[in-house]
Amino acid sequence: FDSDWITGHLYEQDGRGSVAKAPEGLVEMLPTEEWIDYEIVAAGDRIQLFMNGIQTVDIEDPE
Repeated sequence: FDSDWITGHLYEQDGRGSVAKAPEGLVEMLPTEEWIDYEIVAAGDRIQLFMNGIQTVDIEDPE
């Protein structure tokens, strides 16, 4: 990855665009030569995203 690579965000295609951004420095914490486990947890209005166990998003989104 390079530092301009965007990952770990919550993005709404054909809608609002970026809904929640990942934490700064996430790309540097991820491996570059192996698969990344990506987990999405959605319960009611709460959305959580995890990459290799690192939480990248935790929001309440009624939309």
